[in-house]
Amino acid sequence: MRSKTLLAAIMLVLALAPCLAVLGATPTFTVTATLDKPAYYIGETPSLSVDIEWSDLSQNYTMKLVVLNSSGGEVATLDTSIEIPGAVTAEGSTTKTYSLTASTFTAEVGEETYELRLIDTGSGLSVASASFTVRVKSEEIRLSVAWDDASGDRLIEPHESVEFEIFITWAFVNASKTLALYRDSELIDNVAVSAGSGSTQKTYVTTFDSTGVYSLTFKLEDSTGKIIAQKAVAVEVQTRQTVTEQGASILEQGIAWVQQNALVIIVVLGLLLVALIVVKYR
Repeated sequence: MRSKTLLAAIMLVLALAPCLAVLGATPTFTVTATLDKPAYYIGETPSLSVDIEWSDLSQNYTMKLVVLNSSGGEVATLDTSIEIPGAVTAEGSTTKTYSLTASTFTAEVGEETYELRLIDTGSGLSVASASFTVRVKSEEIRLSVAWDDASGDRLIEPHESVEFEIFITWAFVNASKTLALYRDSELIDNVAVSAGSGSTQKTYVTTFDSTGVYSLTFKLEDSTGKIIAQKAVAVEVQTRQTVTEQGASILEQGIAWVQQNALVIIVVLGLLLVALIVVKYR
């Protein structure tokens, strides 16, 4: 009887061992933070993706997410009621996405690294943390220029039509605007620049009256006349050179004639030799 009781106790301990192991394990949380872009323009709203993972849980938790700056000051509370179903799922994960306030995170050019903390609202303890860096760039607007002449031979002649392609690219522009495109002081066209990044191109066609080197400056100006971007291009206008062959000398002409009529000359010389022999022995 005693052995049966001992065997039953051993079986009970073995059955409860997995549960006891779970209850005895230390709950573990991890958090990662990923921004949707490597850099932003001033006033843009960043999107932050937060992955939360947990293991060895035996009860439910309510968590909150807060953001601290590099000085340790709390600058934002992203969430106050993240439910972690540890009593049902001892090991699991969830993903949350948050829009960061532009006035706090992208108000000026520069970069700052922030700390994201996952805090248990019941105990007030921080159970996991991660860092992310917000970079804010100033606007970049650039010009590049390519050209081709009407004949396509890259030789510009006087009065020949020349086509200039002006390529305009931009990034980190925080508001849509209209810029004026000039060739020196001549207005070519207006250019619509959208917020964020983009590109467009314009065409300018002209001719040059005489030979020489010409310098053209293409520039973008805002409504106040401030130059936003510019590109100088130099082209050379020249006349086409005609190559004439010099006449061959009399000696060169003679040599060429002999080379062309070598067979005839050999036959004639042979006949003359035969005739001389006949005359000599006649």
